[in-house]
Amino acid sequence: TYKRIYTIDHVEICPTPDWITHSKNVLQSKSIVRKGIAFEKSIQERLSNTFQEKCLHSVWVKYFEDGQEHFAQFDSLLLTTKKVVVIEVKLTYKDSAKKKLSNLYGPLAQKLYPKHSVRLVQICKNITERSKKEVKLEMKDILGSTSYYAVVHEPL
Repeated sequence: TYKRIYTIDHVEICPTPDWITHSKNVLQSKSIVRKGIAFEKSIQERLSNTFQEKCLHSVWVKYFEDGQEHFAQFDSLLLTTKKVVVIEVKLTYKDSAKKKLSNLYGPLAQKLYPKHSVRLVQICKNITERSKKEVKLEMKDILGSTSYYAVVHEPL
């Protein structure tokens, strides 16, 4: 789950929070979560091979809204001198991932990189009927896209 953000006072890249290690170990015991993590790692490897030094993976940020400290983790970021592409990886297309990208990760990336244009991409292994109306990209075309939001279908 996530909290929609309205006013970001400050955001910074940070190390993995201490409390996350235990939470992740509990979650990884579920089969579907393990499959999702494996898919995410394979996508991150493909992104690194395709875009090389422009990739950052599993990036934690600490942000403040109304004086409250919060944390979030980007699956992947692609950076150029003018653009930041925020990537969310899912086994199956999710409307909730689009909302999370638009309402949380997009604003955080814009605050973190204020001189960059922000693009949002959901990479998924399985697509659904709902995803068919979205702008589709090939992975190699992610950086060249002018769409604010797009979907990449990567069945691997």
